[in-house]
Amino acid sequence: MIQLQETMLEHKHAHLLAHGLGAHLIDAWLQHTRQAQRVLSALLIDPLELHGPEHPSELSSWRTIEPTPWPMPLAVLWKE
Repeated sequence: MIQLQETMLEHKHAHLLAHGLGAHLIDAWLQHTRQAQRVLSALLIDPLELHGPEHPSELSSWRTIEPTPWPMPLAVLWKE
């Protein structure tokens, strides 16, 4: 999350694209940053289901993305 924050501070605006656990990283970052206005849009591709039996216990500290409004256009794509 620190690297994402530092990268966003280097750019006036950005579009974010994340896959898997990266989608959860963006969600966590948005909950804590004051730089969300720099994000023009976000595309999340196949966010991980974190609490299923097939995922390792190392992911137990990550939280599921809650359906809360984001301050920018958002698209989420899941594979079937």
